[in-house]
Amino acid sequence: MTRFAEWCAQVDIPAANHKLQVLTADPAKLKAAVDIIAKVVPDHYVMPGRLAQLLARLGRTEVAAYVAEKLPTTKQIKSGDLGEILCTTFIHENTPYKLGIRRLRWKDHRNMAMRGDDVLAFNLDAGQAGLKVLKGASHNPMFDESE
Repeated sequence: MTRFAEWCAQVDIPAANHKLQVLTADPAKLKAAVDIIAKVVPDHYVMPGRLAQLLARLGRTEVAAYVAEKLPTTKQIKSGDLGEILCTTFIHENTPYKLGIRRLRWKDHRNMAMRGDDVLAFNLDAGQAGLKVLKGASHNPMFDESE
């Protein structure tokens, strides 16, 4: 759990029939935020069951190497992946959309940006009429498409 409220300020901006939620990290709380986020990152690249299998078979050092091999090495791709992780996690923790795809598990290459929507989440509530799908994108203003 990323506990966004502990290290971010949130502003909701109305947009037609929706709202845009903008989160801004508090610079004074970044160290705590990094510690919190670091715990959720591996799950976005490797299924937890797969990690457990690898730990049982290979040991801690080899599993660390396996996960490290999935992590990007360029600053721009790292930023993009982090945006996807934070966006996906925020949606799962703060909306009724609890089912989703951890898309980073299926990247073509660790230093390639994902194509398509950053977030794909689903809400299948028995009390509601049918399946609801949420498509979303994250944006890091530090990088633009020209870099």
